[in-house]
Amino acid sequence: MRRLLVFVLFVSFLYIPAFAEFSMRMDGKYIVLTADSDCEIEQFIKATEEIEKENLQVQKDTAFIQHKDSTSVKQAGEVVVGQTNENIKNKIGPNIPFISPSAFSRVSNKSIVNADLPDDYDEIKLDMIRDIRNVNWKTGYNISARDLTFWDRLAFVCGRVSDNFVVPAISTMGIPEGLISSEEMKAVADSSVQQLTKALEYAVMDSKLKHEVRYTPEGLYFAIITDNPFLLLTIDDDVYAVLEATEMKILKQYGRTKDDRLLGILFQNMHTFFDLRAKFENINPKFRENTKALLKMSKQGAGDAWSTYKLLADHMIRLNELLNQHVLTDDYEKNTFIALRKLFIQIGEDVKKHHTQERVIRKDPANAAMVNRVDSEYKHFKNVKEEALKELQDSPEADKELILRAYKKD
Repeated sequence: MRRLLVFVLFVSFLYIPAFAEFSMRMDGKYIVLTADSDCEIEQFIKATEEIEKENLQVQKDTAFIQHKDSTSVKQAGEVVVGQTNENIKNKIGPNIPFISPSAFSRVSNKSIVNADLPDDYDEIKLDMIRDIRNVNWKTGYNISARDLTFWDRLAFVCGRVSDNFVVPAISTMGIPEGLISSEEMKAVADSSVQQLTKALEYAVMDSKLKHEVRYTPEGLYFAIITDNPFLLLTIDDDVYAVLEATEMKILKQYGRTKDDRLLGILFQNMHTFFDLRAKFENINPKFRENTKALLKMSKQGAGDAWSTYKLLADHMIRLNELLNQHVLTDDYEKNTFIALRKLFIQIGEDVKKHHTQERVIRKDPANAAMVNRVDSEYKHFKNVKEEALKELQDSPEADKELILRAYKKD
């Protein structure tokens, strides 16, 4: 068994490239980009310059190249991208402490940073669901095939589906049509596959919703703009109106203005990103590989969904201008990913800082009263037992008797 494991690991390493095109590491407040050759560095700089030409209000990055030891077999280079959160100019956007400044490092006149959400919320949501399915983006809500992982399927099949139901679907999987003797058998198998997929979809969504209905309005609001923006796809326009009212209440409470709104802007940026991304993939299927890279890259901004989708939307807006000029290729987009990845890494660092700050605030005795007040007044999840006891205090005897009669055990 040990020999087999070693062999599998050896084979796996054969598929890993000996040299990555780029790598990166942190050096204090800077991010150092390392490439195998000066040619790759030049490609990156060229792509960055092209983006900056398209962006009228872009902040010019200060960059320089450090050559490694000239005696090495391969001459390599490093680019230190000098733009940091401290020297970003032309910052435009909400004055919210937990939104990353990196989201405003490349602000263009077409960026969505301060706008009213249109009235057709449900229509935009349906368009977004369609686009997400087309680009196969992982959401965790069964929007695309990527949501159903191998473990999801295995757990569901083992726990909820009988052998009689699964076997017809699996028995024809991957078999050429010509080898299936009966059209009727093929139809039954196809139907089984569809039923299995539907059942799996409902099971995934059902397990998610059991958790989400517990959110309070404030808890749902903060969950959306930080960790899970796809919660927007599970609510309707009535719930969205409640969230907007909740947001305005919070902003007013802490001395912010309507210009600091996050919810509507996040929703529009998500719609812009997926709408343009679907357009790209429809024009040139090669962009699908880039979409996979964007999905993987965007996870580095986890914990600040607002800033993450601000960057993704702006990226697509800039590239869409080049596409309309018939000068954009999928290779060109790949060359822009280094600059974008740098910004996602900065978002991730800001999120870590926010978590550190939250822990420090809690531990400081000077903040004890504020911590107790926040923990008692603002709950992200409903406590069903607590709500039941509170309602019971004000219930008349007739209502109590009806409850006893309805749920008594015979």
